[in-house]
Amino acid sequence: MPKINPHDSWLPLDLRYRDEPDDRVRTLLKAVRDHMEHEIKGDIAPLMATLTAAPVYHFWGNTPFVLSGRAAVEAFYLGMFTAGGNQFEVVIDTITAEGTALLAADGFPQAAHHLTLSARARYAGQSSEITV
Repeated sequence: MPKINPHDSWLPLDLRYRDEPDDRVRTLLKAVRDHMEHEIKGDIAPLMATLTAAPVYHFWGNTPFVLSGRAAVEAFYLGMFTAGGNQFEVVIDTITAEGTALLAADGFPQAAHHLTLSARARYAGQSSEITV
């Protein structure tokens, strides 16, 4: 059974970042790339350094909620790291970056349970993520 490699997640962002000629877009790409790397590695200080002074996270789904402020977001990540929830691989299908906006959309994030994913099947853990 194929194993996931969480550290492959940020490689498409890294490649795009290195090839991007626009300074502003390159800055955005690097910030998202660094955020993803530090989240997966469980490095809280450099992860928090990728955020604004007053981050706000909106989670949608069966039980929507909002995290507001650095303390709430840091506590969220520390809980994720403790539970091992940061061990995932994101397969990025599309990166669109222009001016002051960056969108990274993933197709099938692969959970750390060594699942083999098929484009023809449906998974409860399948998601799409947009990073702005």
